[in-house]
Amino acid sequence: MHAAGGRVAAHVTIDAVSELVRAGVDSIEHGTAIDESALELMAQTGAAWTPTLCAVLGLPDTASEATRRRVAEYRQRLPELLPLAQRLGVPILTGTDTAGTIVREVALLAEHGLEPAAALKAATTTGYRFLGEPFDQAGQPTTLVTYQDDPREDLAALSSPSAVIIDGVRVR
Repeated sequence: MHAAGGRVAAHVTIDAVSELVRAGVDSIEHGTAIDESALELMAQTGAAWTPTLCAVLGLPDTASEATRRRVAEYRQRLPELLPLAQRLGVPILTGTDTAGTIVREVALLAEHGLEPAAALKAATTTGYRFLGEPFDQAGQPTTLVTYQDDPREDLAALSSPSAVIIDGVRVR
């Protein structure tokens, strides 16, 4: 995959993050068993973390007691893990898997330890940079989203964009 210019992502909810990163995985999705040593290794290799909090924290009513306990422990560790990942330079990305929205994911990142500006970057510039997409060069496709209120001050503003303009065409 890497030889063809692709990236490898692993959806992992077990204690295998370090092994996967050593094997060349570029991005850890979920990472509910992630720990400090795994984050340090990710920082060294440039691997990203997509916590997918909408999916992980939004348990169905049918979840087992063991799953509920594991998620509760993860929720307690997040306020330490997310800032640590940021301090180490691990790219934190937003993703929802099959649940929730990016707006909710950004809010959950902020609720669980990231500063609002860092949570916003996880949904914007960090993702572009991680994927190698230029976003700040002349001649590149552009997307502009405007808001009545500043989302850096109130993340709830993300739910109500005033305008969305893609390559000069207003789509909202």
